[in-house]
Amino acid sequence: QPLALPLDHLALALSELGSISERRVYQMISGQRGLPAFLVQNPGLNSGLMIAQYTAASIVSQNKTLCTPASADSIVSCNGQEDHVSMA
Repeated sequence: QPLALPLDHLALALSELGSISERRVYQMISGQRGLPAFLVQNPGLNSGLMIAQYTAASIVSQNKTLCTPASADSIVSCNGQEDHVSMA
């Protein structure tokens, strides 16, 4: 438990860092910063970095699921002898 709590906080912080990074990627390819949309000169058949942003958004979503705190999970085990067990 003493190790699980700080590591849970680290997982949450890294997930937030990933979310911020994805937003930066979006801002770069959105076409609103003076750069061409998706960083491609000839849109149409060329998707530029659109798929990279989709991938980043998917990873951010998965990270949010994976960073659920493990230290919050505890269940009685060993026929009640261990009533508070760190599942981390």
